[in-house]
Amino acid sequence: MATKPVRLPASARWSKPGRQVASKGAILQPSAAVRAWFQAELEKLTESMTRETTRELSALFRSPAAASMAMDASLFERIMAEEGISAKAKKKLEDTTGSIVSQSRILLAALAARFGAQFLKRAKELAEQMVKKQSRAGAAALKASLKKATGARVRLANSRKVEEIAKASALEAANLIQRVPQQYLSSVADATMRSITSGKGSSELLAELAKQNVKVKNWAWNTARDQSNKTFANINRERMQDIGIDEFEWVHSGGSNQPREYHMRRAPLGLNGGIFKISAPPVIDLRTGERGLPGTAVNCNCKMRPILRFNKA
Repeated sequence: MATKPVRLPASARWSKPGRQVASKGAILQPSAAVRAWFQAELEKLTESMTRETTRELSALFRSPAAASMAMDASLFERIMAEEGISAKAKKKLEDTTGSIVSQSRILLAALAARFGAQFLKRAKELAEQMVKKQSRAGAAALKASLKKATGARVRLANSRKVEEIAKASALEAANLIQRVPQQYLSSVADATMRSITSGKGSSELLAELAKQNVKVKNWAWNTARDQSNKTFANINRERMQDIGIDEFEWVHSGGSNQPREYHMRRAPLGLNGGIFKISAPPVIDLRTGERGLPGTAVNCNCKMRPILRFNKA
């Protein structure tokens, strides 16, 4: 794609008219505050689901239906004793009827319907808010970067393409959020059936639920970072091209527990410090040949630094 050179501010002076000169802007950093907000909101949503699921399954496994899990008819009584359930609380559980398998299926179906609806509603709201916040942060970061390179303020306007990228980013993030209840409760259902067939009951199930809850919390952290980085990178990519900037420097950023060696290695053997074109991005995965920009690969925390080519006005 052909791009036009950025015009210098009126205050710029060059010794040779017509000479093109490169200047580097500041590194473009996604907003850590927006990412932290997004992560906190995702954690609230997922913690509500994991907390209620654990509580309701735990209550079910304390009910009379739990006695059908094993040949030992006194299992229910033992669970009551192990959990320290009072006589009053125990009485409230005695209305539960039917086998533990059928009761578990009914409960898990109800949980899936409840949290499916909750996540469906909140996913769109949270994703759109994240994209809006990160888009504003991206505009501010790009303006500051260009001011460093040119010494002048550059006006940015969201083109139709930028708006389309923002919509697509929100849809991608929302779809990821919406899938969580199904994935989580599918794992919970498997754990529930295993605890029944093994005859170990609530002790095994609660231990497995604790593991699943940690996985969901890690998902919230990874998704917040990944989607924030992608949104920031993709929107600013289009803004840069809109004003004629097609080059950038790849800047590897630490902070990942498992950094990609190819991203970390200095160019030309790797990506770090290399100068590339937005219109012809570099290979970011040597195994697949995938091409992309800093921050667009899953859990990539690399950044870009705009490279401006100036012509004297």
